[in-house]
Amino acid sequence: MALGVVRAVYRKMRDWNLYDGPIPTDKIKLPKKDNRRMRFLTPEEADVLLSELAKTAPETYAMALVSLHTGMRFGEIAGLRGEHIDLAAQTIRIADAKNSRGRTVYMTQKVRDILSQRPLLCGRYVFPGRGGGRRSDVSDAFARCVARLGLNKGRKDRRDRVVFHTLRHTYASWLVQGGTPLFTVGELLGHSSVEMTRRYSHLAPNAFQATVEIIENYLEATSFSDPVHRDG
Repeated sequence: MALGVVRAVYRKMRDWNLYDGPIPTDKIKLPKKDNRRMRFLTPEEADVLLSELAKTAPETYAMALVSLHTGMRFGEIAGLRGEHIDLAAQTIRIADAKNSRGRTVYMTQKVRDILSQRPLLCGRYVFPGRGGGRRSDVSDAFARCVARLGLNKGRKDRRDRVVFHTLRHTYASWLVQGGTPLFTVGELLGHSSVEMTRRYSHLAPNAFQATVEIIENYLEATSFSDPVHRDG
């Protein structure tokens, strides 16, 4: 942090024409700040949160449920238009994903039920803001609900606090805990690199052992014999 402040001071001095020499920190590789959110909800916490939102903020509840069941970001949900929804195929097409590739999201039955109750008109937002425009921010109702339920009580580290994005993280965490391969999780989430998905690997501690067991079981089912242990 101190190096970042020094760099900022030198750059501002350049902007003000008070200094025209080299910036001493330019050749120093600054450490990356770990902003990764590691908190995810338990099924019980998720149920309580959604139930409270359903009672107090139905629109926020609908968007939260979609995020928890699909792993979609708030911005992706806010940008959904009628033409992106295929109820028959139970898929959602995200054209302007964060990594620019776009991806297909698969609905659970609850997501399908939520979306089928909305007018899915071409060019119209599925979850419109005021005046029918695109929402730019998560409703304050979400934070108020989290506060009422005490989900952030005693948690000082911002990475450990429940925010709307926690729903996406929860979706991924539950998938990994359920045995979904990391590659598949990354594809479903639309990660641009494997490094982004790897943060969930600690949630599947038995994955590597299970892979070894698959190989052992396969070999035992074949006529393969270990040449090291063959008789003379």
